[in-house]
Amino acid sequence: MKAHLNLIKHAIKEMDFSITVDWGENDNDAIKSKSIKEVFEASEACDDCHLFFYDNQSNQQGWAYIVLGNDGGDEVSDFAVCDWLNDWADRVYWN
Repeated sequence: MKAHLNLIKHAIKEMDFSITVDWGENDNDAIKSKSIKEVFEASEACDDCHLFFYDNQSNQQGWAYIVLGNDGGDEVSDFAVCDWLNDWADRVYWN
């Protein structure tokens, strides 16, 4: 499984977050959704993007930088330092 798809599923299903996909070009191009399919397809729409994670009170709870050209499941190139993302990375990359 692609690491960024795993992250999207974890954020939406387990953390109950909505995710904004931002391609960094124009603010009007960004989408915000709780649909795994919609977020995944948007994250695959270009070479790189940022995912921003929001709780139900619209507070940002982290971010991840996705680079699709990376090999070996390393599409998640960078992410915010926070407990839930660190726990996710430990589970996906180190277990």
